[in-house]
Amino acid sequence: MTENQSQPLSTQRVEQVDMDKPDTAHIAGFFDAAGTISGHIVKGDATIGYRFEPMVRITRPAEDSYIFGKIDEYCSEHGVQFSLNEVTRNGTESFEFVIKQPNSVTRFLEPLMPYLVTQFENAQIMLSFIIPSMEQRKHLTKPGFYEIIKALDEIRDETRQGTNPKYTAEFFREEWSEDLAA
Repeated sequence: MTENQSQPLSTQRVEQVDMDKPDTAHIAGFFDAAGTISGHIVKGDATIGYRFEPMVRITRPAEDSYIFGKIDEYCSEHGVQFSLNEVTRNGTESFEFVIKQPNSVTRFLEPLMPYLVTQFENAQIMLSFIIPSMEQRKHLTKPGFYEIIKALDEIRDETRQGTNPKYTAEFFREEWSEDLAA
């Protein structure tokens, strides 16, 4: 066989992946298929009247719970704080994995970036604009909060998530028209 010829697949040595260790590419593939990147807006913050939290979420049926062991190990290795709750929706038991702290969202997403496909643009918006804006405390001003929500709307448009969310850039443009015009 010459150097340019390849060996048949059956005789090639295929490297085995240790399925007991979390592999970043596998976690990224799973997150691409089953995860969402979004934000959580709550009315009632004392500073501007609203609070924003970035959010990474994975919801899977209870029978798929084994994958959360790998995600837990991945999160431990990367210093990611998260919650994992059992939820029942429409009579179906599921597990919901959620990250809301900005630094944990960053620690979770950054190692996955080279492997993300469907979630790549949303992760890029989160990591390059939303999280840095929060680190600069822009979410504590009405104009900064509004810019973050505009970026969140881009993510929502991409994923069609929250088909009729109450808190959109349009909502805040109307709510704060005087403050944003200044």
